[in-house]
Amino acid sequence: MTLKNGRDDWLSRLGYILLILASFIILGDRCAYAVIGWVTAMGDDPALSYIESLPLEKNILLLGILLPFALALATLAAVMNYGHHRPLACLIREDGGRPAWQYLWIGIGCWIIVSMVIESAQYVLHPAAYSWKFQSYPFLILFLTAVVGISLQSGFEELFFRGYLWKTLEGISSQRWVPLGITSLVFCGFHYFNPEAMAYGWPALLVYLLMGFFLGYLRMRSGGLEESIGVHLGNNLFAALIVQYENSALATDAIYYHTGDINMRYYLILLIVGILLYMVLSNLFGRR
Repeated sequence: MTLKNGRDDWLSRLGYILLILASFIILGDRCAYAVIGWVTAMGDDPALSYIESLPLEKNILLLGILLPFALALATLAAVMNYGHHRPLACLIREDGGRPAWQYLWIGIGCWIIVSMVIESAQYVLHPAAYSWKFQSYPFLILFLTAVVGISLQSGFEELFFRGYLWKTLEGISSQRWVPLGITSLVFCGFHYFNPEAMAYGWPALLVYLLMGFFLGYLRMRSGGLEESIGVHLGNNLFAALIVQYENSALATDAIYYHTGDINMRYYLILLIVGILLYMVLSNLFGRR
């Protein structure tokens, strides 16, 4: 399925992409700062470098972080509706058909199982590195915030990178590795300023790059975004709700907090193991 309805020249496509990114970077950030500033009575422009140290409930901080993704998703929907005269959902399937949502749940479930297996092994090997931080009321608010907000965040990233941008690049080359490679690199660059990347450098960026290639492969394998959205969502929900790491992009009151040293090269190996385990599980539970 192409995006040839409506204005489809390359200048328009580039303009649409810049508009979506601008809604995230400029408008989204302004709204996020306004939320944080309103809560802290600091106005609508707190310096970015001080956000992590502000005396906020982490749930409000999470809301501020996720708000730009909701606005960017709304902009993407508007571009599809008014620019291409197509519904947003048509980005999910390569053929523009009806989404097969059962593969969303397979992606979520299998990736959470993989994460639990790997994290449990880590806990057995290094129990002193984990601290129990569960508090019922903050966690309930976190759960509700995360399920809604992270669903929008993961949905936007997949619909934009491996949906809209992917389909745009398919118009450049018939070779499938071209959109796979470029969207994975752009996905990695999109996370360049995440706290993990700033703290741990290129090994953290390699984790994002590998994850981008993996999610792109899932799109190619299944012919749609349902599974990649599920994996992306499952990964971020686990990080926000179950185990929180130092310098995580999603700073939350999770059940556990990891206090040990972090070796990103080691976690890159764990990601490869996790991907292989996921492939086994997803084939076991059902593959197109």
